[in-house]
Amino acid sequence: MKRQLPIAIAATIGFLTLFGWFVDEPNIKSFVDDDATQWFDILASFAMFLGALNLLKMQALKVVKQSKGWPYAALAIAGFTFSFTAGFILLGSYNVEISQYDDPAKVATVLASEINLDEKSAENILIAMPEGDTYIIDTPYFTKAGADNVVKEINAAGGTANMRATEWGSHISTRGSLFNWMFRFIFTPLSATMFALLAFFVASASYRAFKIRNFEATLLLISGIIIMLGRVPIGGNISAWFILYIVVLALSAGVNTWFKNRTYTLASVIGGVLIVTIAGFIMGWPVDQPAIFYLPVLQDWIYNNPNVAGARAIMIGIGLGIFATSIRYILGIEKSYIGE
Repeated sequence: MKRQLPIAIAATIGFLTLFGWFVDEPNIKSFVDDDATQWFDILASFAMFLGALNLLKMQALKVVKQSKGWPYAALAIAGFTFSFTAGFILLGSYNVEISQYDDPAKVATVLASEINLDEKSAENILIAMPEGDTYIIDTPYFTKAGADNVVKEINAAGGTANMRATEWGSHISTRGSLFNWMFRFIFTPLSATMFALLAFFVASASYRAFKIRNFEATLLLISGIIIMLGRVPIGGNISAWFILYIVVLALSAGVNTWFKNRTYTLASVIGGVLIVTIAGFIMGWPVDQPAIFYLPVLQDWIYNNPNVAGARAIMIGIGLGIFATSIRYILGIEKSYIGE
């Protein structure tokens, strides 16, 4: 029973989900469109929660046992704790709104220090504010106490100010919240640093993968160089005519490999160079002409045509693999989820 029941549940839910796309029955469609997706969200939430707890447990054990690399584990725990605090406890992003004032000069003495302007400029801002409108201080406050203090100072100076907290949930993307600050000034720079370092690893891996061994490796090498050069600013400064000369030399190398004749090779080099040079003088040596040999244009074509075709082929393969695996689960052939 321990084996048959999970298999029966998986098969039943799998058949319902699969045929829900082909059967025009409202209850089944509702299950597929709403219930099943909500179940997935709930299970995924619990899985993420358990995963986070497991991560903390593993890192905490490293710190307690002083295992190799335990300082990194301590840093991971500190980062997790800070993210949790910024996301669930210290929401931040408290705005101060000024709706009325009796004497703009007095209110400006408080406002000037908050918006980093001189008192005269702050007073002009208040005077220019349309009647019935409110002025919101651009920079939100991290803590409620900080915003309350400013409100009290403005009210004491004869103004009418209120504090408005950002709603729960929207504080994640609201500028000025602690979580948003963490995302902009910690996560984003760290991500940029990581990808910048990855560029060197990619270059190293490309060198090993693109070594010329056969025709396919040569194509990969040439395409990789074109893509890398065409996507950086220096690629736009390389003249299409320079690429044409390289093409002539490459074709001459091919002639030499094919015919094994020095005369033919010399003739192909001289003839090709002459043709390219004469064409250059006629056209005036524009950097981006002929466009087909201009690196940004060439890399764009490679990226949008052969690359997209390969990516689609991979996605089709992944889709077929998912379909085959799903069928194995539905039919009870694949039983790894019950430990077999």
